[in-house]
Amino acid sequence: MAIADRESKYYGELASSYIERVNELINQLSSVGCSALLIYYIIKYQRKMMDDSTEENFLDDFHDTDLMKQLNDVKQIINDSNYEGSKEPAIHTLLQNCIEILNTEKYSMECIDEGSCTSSSIVTDLLSYEKDIIALFKHCSESNLIYGNLIMNVKQLLTELFKKASEIQILFFSIIEKVKFDLTLKKDLSLLLRVLQYIWYGAKAVYNASNKIMASHWKAYITMSKKYAVELKDYIINDEPIDFLCSEIKKTILSFEFNDEASLKLSTYMMSVLVKLCSYGRISKSHNVVLEFILFLNSYWLSDTQDAVSVKDRLSQFVDQLVLLSDDTFVETFQSSSQEIINSNSSSQKMSAMYIAMLLIKRLTTTPCDQQAQQIICVVFDLIKSIDSVMCCYNVDIYEDLLINVASVILISDYNLFENVENILIENILNTEYWPALFSSDLWIIIMRYLSPDLCILQFSKLAKLYEALVVFPCFTQCPQHIYIEMLLKRHFSLVTNKKQLVNCCPQLKLQRLKSSIGILHVSTLSKYNQLSEMIKIISILPEQTNYEHLNEEIIHLWNSIKDEYPPEYLSALVEVSIGSEKLLKTIIPKTTKILSSCTYDDSTEMKRCRLRLIRSILLHMPRFQEKLIMDIFLQYLFDYHPLVQQWTIETIVYFSSVTEGQSNLISMLFKQSEVRTIIKDYLEMKINHTYTHDDFIQYFEQLSLCGKFQHMCTFNGKLDKVLDTLKTDIDCLNDIVCKTQITADELERLKEYSSLLNNICEAMKFNIEDL
Repeated sequence: MAIADRESKYYGELASSYIERVNELINQLSSVGCSALLIYYIIKYQRKMMDDSTEENFLDDFHDTDLMKQLNDVKQIINDSNYEGSKEPAIHTLLQNCIEILNTEKYSMECIDEGSCTSSSIVTDLLSYEKDIIALFKHCSESNLIYGNLIMNVKQLLTELFKKASEIQILFFSIIEKVKFDLTLKKDLSLLLRVLQYIWYGAKAVYNASNKIMASHWKAYITMSKKYAVELKDYIINDEPIDFLCSEIKKTILSFEFNDEASLKLSTYMMSVLVKLCSYGRISKSHNVVLEFILFLNSYWLSDTQDAVSVKDRLSQFVDQLVLLSDDTFVETFQSSSQEIINSNSSSQKMSAMYIAMLLIKRLTTTPCDQQAQQIICVVFDLIKSIDSVMCCYNVDIYEDLLINVASVILISDYNLFENVENILIENILNTEYWPALFSSDLWIIIMRYLSPDLCILQFSKLAKLYEALVVFPCFTQCPQHIYIEMLLKRHFSLVTNKKQLVNCCPQLKLQRLKSSIGILHVSTLSKYNQLSEMIKIISILPEQTNYEHLNEEIIHLWNSIKDEYPPEYLSALVEVSIGSEKLLKTIIPKTTKILSSCTYDDSTEMKRCRLRLIRSILLHMPRFQEKLIMDIFLQYLFDYHPLVQQWTIETIVYFSSVTEGQSNLISMLFKQSEVRTIIKDYLEMKINHTYTHDDFIQYFEQLSLCGKFQHMCTFNGKLDKVLDTLKTDIDCLNDIVCKTQITADELERLKEYSSLLNNICEAMKFNIEDL
């Protein structure tokens, strides 16, 4: 039998079976007084089946305009201020007619679902009907606005209407999944794209009405997209649903309150849908929307509030996936937007952008692209330069992840990438900013660990030549760049495995300054050089060496040659190198008398700190003849004007008392004085006897300026705005916490105290403005 004959026989049997069921249904409905409208539709479809037995005719004239007309009539009655009679019965009748229409449509859809039709020819009629269902979903979702005061009277009917529409929609999804689209045909391709568009419209229409039905829409959308992902790769453009999801998730998060599990679940689900839309479709115009959305999320949970932590725990994984799934256009959008982010005053936006850059670089470890990597690395350094150091301190994880991923990309790429990045690293090491220099140095060392020994030596030689060229300038030793490059040389030198080869190919190692910087010291080093600045530099790095006992005699010689005019920096360095060795410490105790006995009231704070460091180290080995000398220093420093000197002194006394369990003669003499006991007792109990005001600080600095001990060299132009922005952010965060937590009496007192300090500043500024 021919295929056409078999199909004709099959559809003929199906039509006969359907007509029998319809006749039976008409009889039942008539016997119970069913409305003529429903019977009319059944008869209508019965006649159709008699004319044509194909399954497509179940839906012919199915959508008509009847359902839409009923809904439009409802709106017209509600909005008609001149409507005669009661509106409620008329609205009830119209809604009941809608339910009857849906009952009929549901029955027809069930017949199709039970059949075995997989032809795409049925889709056109299904889409015509689907349009009406979407309009009905939208009507139910907006029912509060449409019906106003009448909503309670029609709530039950609307619920039934929504339920019927949902059931029909599930049938629609079931039928569509069975249909086989031949995407080599332009007609089928167009039909499938229309199906996806209608499903998306349905998800949007039902968003505020039912999470369950909305989820069924997204499930159908993603199932179809995944099923035909290869064929539809260049055709499915998901800009509209992506824009919608980004907007709605943002609204949900901004309105989120702690322990709102429903909002968290909804946001989590919507984020998972967003990721899948980006996986199985294409973004055409919404790259900016996605970028702004990711920046918003990262900035939101940088606030580190309870709400932010809860949201981050659920959503951060999806943000990572969004970036890792992004295409080259997104990367270009990020690069073009980076300068605007850098120029902004938002530190959280910059940190968020840095996180995105880290993820983009991480993506390049699997799909290397040297040009793109170099561009993103440049953005990273621009961001690091522009971010406040405080933000970097609070986000160590981002710093470490960024460092590791940038190093990984460089190491798996051609050496050309490192040659290009090398200039950026040197440029940042030779700048004054701390964080870019630290990041560059850390990155340099990680890369050197994985290079071959020859390349490692070559790179050290480059640094040594740079150091040689710069060290001839007198001002270089006073610059932060001097510290950056010296520390980098020292760290790099420790990685060189063949030191003999390095000496042969790096003549700069003959420079004594370079040798002392990287820790190459000999016994004769300390006695060869008479320049005090060079001596300070050499003995300052000695404590960092693993073993310098071979220099003990040299260090003892330095103690013997101490002169009154030696600067505190020299004495401080000498003390630090001496207290690190127990053997050396016992030897130099008799020679410490000169430093201890030279104590004067106008000593610098650094000199006082140095003297207390020395006392703390020698106390346990101290001979009796020095007790009186140390006693006098303690009594003087306990009443010093500088609070740090007082604190260091008390800590030294408390430490010594605890070690000797109070049995020391020195401790006994000290604690006989009531003033000493009071000061130490107040310190241990953390009592503050004086609250400093703004005027106190002004007076203190004025006195220091007058006696020549202090001169204010800083400029604060432009910094006040940043401080005020930070203060505003902190106050907003504080207000959010106070509103959601129970504040204790102690916390309230502290809040009042800090408010008072702010008021004092405002009052002081008020008087200054009036004086002007």
